[in-house]
Amino acid sequence: MNVPVEWYMSRAKYWGYVIMLSYILTILFRYVTVSHYIKKYKAPIKLSLTHLRGIMPIIIIVIFLEAIAYPLLTNRTYIPQALTEYSYHTELGVGFYGYLLELIYYVLEGLLLAMVLYMGSLINPWGGLLILLVLWVPIYTPWKWYRCNELNVGGHYSILEFTRRRAGNELLYPLLVWMVIVLI
Repeated sequence: MNVPVEWYMSRAKYWGYVIMLSYILTILFRYVTVSHYIKKYKAPIKLSLTHLRGIMPIIIIVIFLEAIAYPLLTNRTYIPQALTEYSYHTELGVGFYGYLLELIYYVLEGLLLAMVLYMGSLINPWGGLLILLVLWVPIYTPWKWYRCNELNVGGHYSILEFTRRRAGNELLYPLLVWMVIVLI
């Protein structure tokens, strides 16, 4: 059944509420999952300035790749991802609250990715990255037209793994780098 785009656009606010509801359900699921495994495996969550200094080169490389190199290679104007997402939620009519839920969604996604990297590294030094590349990328990119982003997603996960290795096993540093990737 083909539904015209006008039908969706005339009901944009309802779609915004449906998206907000899906964010809430996903946030609850991820929060329960992450908090359970953090308690079960006693994953370290602490912040130290020495590790923060250690990952600053990674953050600078991420900012360079996302904000400078990508627009130059694709010949597109640079628009921060955070601004694009906020304008999307404003178009849907849910504005700030939809954007706030999306930020919480991304924070918990980053914690979940950091937790997978940590738990996989307990099995094998590269186990977390292998789990993400073998299991998560095909789930994250199911459509044929989206296959070109598998390399991009794999690159992001590799950056998170190198961050985890550089800063020890703490979960906050991959989360910090993930939020830089998402917002830029």
